[in-house]
Amino acid sequence: MNRIKFLLIIILIILGTLLSAEYQVPRETVVAEYSGGKILYGDIEDRIAKIPPMYQTKYRTEDGMNSLLDMMCTEEVFYLEALEKNMQETENYQEQSEMQIMFLLKNEYRKNLLEENLIISEEEKQEFFRQHAEDYYAGRIFEEVASDVENRLRTEKEQQFFNSYYAELENKYEIVTNDSIAKQIDLENLENNSAILQEKLISSNNEFIAKDVSYLISIFPQLSPQQKQQLQRETAFNNYIKDMAQTWVLAYEAIQKGYKEREDLQETIEQTEKNVMLRSIYNALVVDAVQITDSLMLDYYNTNIAEYSSKSTRKIQVFSFTKE
Repeated sequence: MNRIKFLLIIILIILGTLLSAEYQVPRETVVAEYSGGKILYGDIEDRIAKIPPMYQTKYRTEDGMNSLLDMMCTEEVFYLEALEKNMQETENYQEQSEMQIMFLLKNEYRKNLLEENLIISEEEKQEFFRQHAEDYYAGRIFEEVASDVENRLRTEKEQQFFNSYYAELENKYEIVTNDSIAKQIDLENLENNSAILQEKLISSNNEFIAKDVSYLISIFPQLSPQQKQQLQRETAFNNYIKDMAQTWVLAYEAIQKGYKEREDLQETIEQTEKNVMLRSIYNALVVDAVQITDSLMLDYYNTNIAEYSSKSTRKIQVFSFTKE
């Protein structure tokens, strides 16, 4: 099937009317129906609540809510299409979904770890202020910069604590990132890596954490063009592998401590899986269907040549003297 099967989405209520100051809209009010489900007014409110506070006002207007509803309907169309195509059974979806959940678990575990283990005393803040009285805080009194002192000190202590904690985990799981193998990987032509696919890129005594070259080759195509470009640099690529190792180590620790079963994370995990599904079906039906040939690029360039041209300029310098 080469095109999206457009599902009938019937908008049942005009949001402009619902947003009238005289009318409090019940959360269970159906604002859209489609073949397979419906969207409630409460769903829109919940989505807005997840948007950063500085942008929420925009989506509480009539136009903002209509725009958000339109986006939610589009998501449902693509999601149902993905389910119909059994996208959740594909290897690509499973790898991407797993990786995104590992990122989620890592970040949640790291956040909780720091919250539970870091306490900054008033004495530490005062000492930090004294140590930097001649640089960061020259000419200032402590009361003026107390919040900045705490932020800087917290960042410093978090990094120190986490580096020490992760070093223990590296020893525990015998983590080694193999830079010599990384140097052999051809990111420009992935098919040229067949001889090293089984080589360990991340070595560990825990098979959940250990990753070979084939794993990287399988996820690399899904990275953004910007990420792919950055990873062409050796330092950036080596750091990427180290970050990958850290992600799997912390995610493993989180799983061992029951994070995947935590009720407060279930909704986020489900939404993460849905987002990966949406991205996968969109790429399959839209992105992969677009073929950009050299002739198309040349035609576009010729049509828009003014955007790629610069007007001729000349720099003139004039010298004047009061005496000959």
